[in-house]
Amino acid sequence: MTGPARRTFPFRMGVALAAALMLSALPTAASDNNATDAIETTSDEPPTVAECEHQYASSAADDTCRNETITAEDGMCRIQAECLAPVTAGSGETYYDNDFLGGLYEVVRLSNCGGTLTAGSC
Repeated sequence: MTGPARRTFPFRMGVALAAALMLSALPTAASDNNATDAIETTSDEPPTVAECEHQYASSAADDTCRNETITAEDGMCRIQAECLAPVTAGSGETYYDNDFLGGLYEVVRLSNCGGTLTAGSC
């Protein structure tokens, strides 16, 4: 390469590199089909009761807890529920009262850990 073509080569490489960096910074689409059920959790708006209820219904805790009261307060979701504790021989079913306050992202991740609502795995 000689003359003007030689001088434009570094410029073209710089433009290509900048474009590649910008594209790599774009968010990717969720590959997990179950993720489409979850409500967007990055909003600056406080959650509604309906959003809190939807996220809780998608959580693992929903299957082993009962008598849930779900409210939205102070920009968070409050989940009050009785959750099933491990059954020991001859003891029958035991439920513990829970009062959980957290964001939408935490609510969808709720698990029943031995009768206690926990955001994440036990």
